[in-house]
Amino acid sequence: MAQKSVIVTIERSEDHENQLQEALDRKAVLTAGGTGIPVVNYGTKITDAQNAQTAVSTRAPGTAQTRDAKFLLMFEEEENLRGQMQVLVNNLAGSIDQKVALALSNGFQVVDFGTINKQDFVVVDGPGSGFAKLVAKALEERSFHEWGYSDDNGVTWIYVEPSLQSTKIISGLTVGRNIKFRHRLFTKDGPGEYHYDELVIR
Repeated sequence: MAQKSVIVTIERSEDHENQLQEALDRKAVLTAGGTGIPVVNYGTKITDAQNAQTAVSTRAPGTAQTRDAKFLLMFEEEENLRGQMQVLVNNLAGSIDQKVALALSNGFQVVDFGTINKQDFVVVDGPGSGFAKLVAKALEERSFHEWGYSDDNGVTWIYVEPSLQSTKIISGLTVGRNIKFRHRLFTKDGPGEYHYDELVIR
């Protein structure tokens, strides 16, 4: 049976401010990652969209139309980046899980063809030796992410500074060691349940 293809997608919120934050998060993880996908032009489009969004608050004539046009240009650049990520995913010699992890860890989503894309938390290789990259499912509502890891099979957990972004890079891990990681999301309703993954550090 032929292996199903992993189709890279981009999910966007309906609110302009959330769309900007998602774009900033995506640019940050692409910049920190090792894909080689250039993001300079993307950064310019994001800045233009931010400025246009700010101008809307002045209620000056034409600002809303300008904002919509700048956001469209930002979305077009995101589609360009998505296409480049799709090529990387297609060319990755690995399992479906590894292909999905590559997309998720760089700020994209994939078409939901099974349980893999439903993961709330995955850990993949980081940008260098002794690094790990933690990737959680982002939410549209305001939230922050709590991280931790254990090098003794979960007996004790090492606290990692929380973040607003849904990705976290941890360095200084022992190469060859199997490390357990955990994550939970905090929203206005309080903390969510922990999700776990593990990785042999390279």
